[in-house]
Amino acid sequence: MAPPPAPTGIPLPEAVERYLEVCRNKAAIRRLSAATVRNYTADLHRFLELLHNAQAHTTESVTGAHVDEVLLAYAHTADHRRTPATGEQIQDPRRRMATTDDEATAAGSILRMRRSLSGCFAWRVDQAFATVSPMHASAMEPQDKDPAALRLATESVMRSRLIPNSI
Repeated sequence: MAPPPAPTGIPLPEAVERYLEVCRNKAAIRRLSAATVRNYTADLHRFLELLHNAQAHTTESVTGAHVDEVLLAYAHTADHRRTPATGEQIQDPRRRMATTDDEATAAGSILRMRRSLSGCFAWRVDQAFATVSPMHASAMEPQDKDPAALRLATESVMRSRLIPNSI
């Protein structure tokens, strides 16, 4: 049996656009709904906004820790559908933080983003743009749509990464 081909590393933004083009083509033949494609587009573009130095990443360089960092940031930012207030200018989308729980991204939206990322990363592996999906190494896999449970889970994961065990 022949070994799998070596991954063809391409810039992450290019891989995202290729995946979204595949999704748009699937929508054209009714294998995906237009609403699903809109959600994938919003989620994946938001992922690129929140991923530190996304332009420098390749399809192979994203890790589970990167995914966890983005999901945590996404959970604490204002819902992407919120329009800026009159006169409000947002230079860095990573700083568009929620000021109240009502403005925060809903737990169901976070789960949807995780599913969007999973689909994109699985496609990258299928296309030989990466050897493994970083979703397998992501520690944040919320099981609950309750925002409080999700916040506790994400904060627990981040604490465990930042504070080494002293045992």
